[in-house]
Amino acid sequence: MTVAPRRRIAVALVLATGLLTGASRADSFRLDNGRLITDGMSRIEVLSRAGPPLTTTLLSVGINGMPSREQWLYRAPGSISGAYWISVIFEGDTAIEVRAERER
Repeated sequence: MTVAPRRRIAVALVLATGLLTGASRADSFRLDNGRLITDGMSRIEVLSRAGPPLTTTLLSVGINGMPSREQWLYRAPGSISGAYWISVIFEGDTAIEVRAERER
């Protein structure tokens, strides 16, 4: 495994566990194209607004009738400066959590 995939995996894991200082749970995030990603959206809605994610991580496999959980990770430019890492957590086909962390 090269350095780039390892780094993406590490960033995804840190965001998924909420260990970053200052991580914020937002329920929504407005992209630089003006489109909004919110919890409650389907995978297709998020994909059509934000495009393909940088990485996808399976967080849990659905068993006993429970849905799987998956994280999609995006990097978006900030409105003033810098960039944001945006984590969208899906349960089944529905986004249940949107988190944004300013890149340092």
